[in-house]
Amino acid sequence: MQVGELLIPQFGNEDPIYEVSSIPFLSDTFPKARKLWAASKSITAERLAKQGIRLLLRRPWPSQGFYTKTPVSSVGDFKGVKMRTYSAMTSRMAELMGAIPATVAFSEVPQAFGTGLVTSMYTSPQTGIDTQAWDFSQHFVNVGGNHTMNVVVVNESAFKRLPADVQAAVLDAAAKAEARGWKTAEETTGKQIQTLKDKGMTVTAPSPEFRAQLEKIGATLTDEWVKKAGDVGQTVVRKVRE
Repeated sequence: MQVGELLIPQFGNEDPIYEVSSIPFLSDTFPKARKLWAASKSITAERLAKQGIRLLLRRPWPSQGFYTKTPVSSVGDFKGVKMRTYSAMTSRMAELMGAIPATVAFSEVPQAFGTGLVTSMYTSPQTGIDTQAWDFSQHFVNVGGNHTMNVVVVNESAFKRLPADVQAAVLDAAAKAEARGWKTAEETTGKQIQTLKDKGMTVTAPSPEFRAQLEKIGATLTDEWVKKAGDVGQTVVRKVRE
């Protein structure tokens, strides 16, 4: 059967709704991420269906944060700082923070820090572990940021050719996998942050003032996205903020 898993925000050029989960500080906690998905699930499924694709399940990425060599306590500390980002949305976030965004491949992150190409990055605890961030940075500010969605999809025509009992089994398995994926994401994030601490990194939460600054930037990013997404975007954001 034709099944695949996609990082759905990378298809934002086809439809803005696909990139809503990648907006920094719109869904910076897991409860907010659940609320965002509840608000955007039906329209996402509808848009995929128009392309002959059935949405089976979605699962969130871990929370995000800032890796830096020196302590940071405000957006102002990032002015002129070279920041590794991984998408158009996070690059725009860096610009609004006064930082200089740089696109660096995952495998080249340690070298980029070592040569001074970047001195900070915005990414997950998992990426920090995978790149051994403690070798080139000392601080991780756990801001939550956003919980980007991966989706598992299937070709609708292929799905409909399956016997009814098999279709039901696939949908049941998808529902169970989705629930497990959310639970695992939350549990794993805590364990990953503990690993960063065990490796000697200083892990902090943003102060209320710092968080307010980040949320203001998030509001700007959200407004810019709504302009692209139109009425659908306004409806989704309104539901998230209710």
